[in-house]
Formats: sequence, structure tokens, C-alpha cells
Amino acid sequence: DVASGPIQYPTYLTYSENYDIRVCVDVSFQALIGAKQRVPAGRGLFVLGNIRNLPFRTGAFDAIVSLHTVYHIIAEQQHAVFDELHRVLKPAGRAVIVYTWGNISPLNQPAAVISKIGFAISQRMRRMFPALTFLPEPTPEDTFYYHPHRSGWFKRQRWDYPFAILCWRSVSVGSSKMFLHGWPGKQLLRLFFWWEDRFPRFTAFLGQYPMFLIDKR
Repeated sequence: DVASGPIQYPTYLTYSENYDIRVCVDVSFQALIGAKQRVPAGRGLFVLGNIRNLPFRTGAFDAIVSLHTVYHIIAEQQHAVFDELHRVLKPAGRAVIVYTWGNISPLNQPAAVISKIGFAISQRMRRMFPALTFLPEPTPEDTFYYHPHRSGWFKRQRWDYPFAILCWRSVSVGSSKMFLHGWPGKQLLRLFFWWEDRFPRFTAFLGQYPMFLIDKR
């Protein structure tokens, strides 16, 4: 589990149920402490390490997962990060890398547009009525350490190994919070889940979060 963090959700623990050991790697000591508290005793190893230079021999792991990490790496270094994950994977092993196309996915454009409009209105209100101190200080979307490539970039790269791109989740967190409420929201979410399961390759490019599946030969 590369850049495991504290293993944020219980569902993430199920990914290693069929393996003897879950190796959690992160640059944060505190994150590894959190991960150790969640992984069953005797089933985990916890290593301080950097995704760009993993401290493991070639072909060390049966399977690898890296969730929402690679797009926080400097854009020019992301190809090398994919190569590094491939390096430590055993032959016949599989790596799953969850990525994002950023806020450009067609499915999530309505939420992105509404957020930008709200930000612009907030800025204007603060300029017109500076005495209204209860207005929150508007902050643009934080792009620090956020460098997602578009799908075309991956197609233009020269890769020494094949991979498939499938859908991890088509709806962004922002869209979910903005539109998916109550009974209608639940039904719409069920529709999205069905759509993702039925057309995983198509929704990978239309939605927000693709996952890269690397099968090492």
C-alpha cells in the first residue's frame, strides 16, 4: 500500500484480506502510526519511504495499490513513479493506481462551474461590503502538489509495459456533496454504480477518477 496514509476507510482494509502481509509505505510517521492501529496485529509492516524511490528490491510484491497519490507528484516525475511501482511488482502481479483527470471531467463540470461562480460572488461581496466580516475568506482551489495529467498525456507517453484504464469512481466528491441528496440522490448514485460496472472503460474517461491496472508479465 504505497502512500497508505492512516488507511482512511475501513473498506481499504479489505484489499489485503487475501494476503499474508500488508506493507504500508508513507513519508509520514504519524500516518504509519494510524495505519498500524488499523491493520490486524501481525498482518502489517510499516515503512517510511518515498513513492519515487521505494526501498524494496525488484519484484518484491504480489500486488500493489496506490490511491490518490501519483497526481500529487510533480507532473514531470509521474512517468517515473509508474515505472517505480512496476519495478517492485512481481511477475504475474497486479498494481492498481487510482488517479484523477482533475476538474475537467464532463460528468463533474456542473459542480466545478457552480463552485467557480460561488467563489467569484464571494470575492465580489467582500469587495463591496468589507464590513461583513461573517463572510468566509474566499480561497481558490488549492493546487499545491496537485498535478493531474489529462488522458492524452498517457497516450503520448512511451511505456515499456501495458496497462488498462478502468473506472474507479465517476462522480467527484464535490458533485456528490452538491447534488446527491436524499432519495433522488441515492437512486442517482445507484445508476452511476450500475453505469460504472457495465461500462468501466468508457466511464474511466468520462468520470473523475480512473484506475490504472498494471499486470506485470
